Amino acid sequence: MSKNIELNEFANLILNRSASLEDIHIDKATRENLWVYRNNFLMGHIKHLKEVFPISCEILGDRNFNFFVAHYLDEYPPQSENLNNYGASLSIFFANREELKEINYISYLSKLEWAVFSQDISELELPRGVYSLWEAISNKEDCQQIIIDENEIERIKFE
Repeated sequence: MSKNIELNEFANLILNRSASLEDIHIDKATRENLWVYRNNFLMGHIKHLKEVFPISCEILGDRNFNFFVAHYLDEYPPQSENLNNYGASLSIFFANREELKEINYISYLSKLEWAVFSQDISELELPRGVYSLWEAISNKEDCQQIIIDENEIERIKFE
């Protein structure tokens, strides 16, 4: 039983980036190893989400994307050991961030990116222009003339 508690505490120290490692009674080498585990956990999830959401990453820029993903991990911790199950709620997270209100289309793009990645959605409703924007950026085409109209919804079908 105490072994389970120790494992749970260990997992919490890795997953809870706000938990201070200075307040626990461990030696310096163990503390440094915990920092390595925390960093590997964070960087592994950032790498995965960059692969799943390349357009969102491109729009936000590398450093901003990393910043938001670190906060996303805090607010939406993984519920599965399978990394491919992680990221479905990133569009909700983006939609709720005040810093992203000026580019609110990022939440729609990330929703589309998740649908493409997960391949478990047959149809998706998005504001008109989101799919065209995603397609243009994916193909490295000019997208400055694309207008996103949240008042008009288009259905995207996946086959």
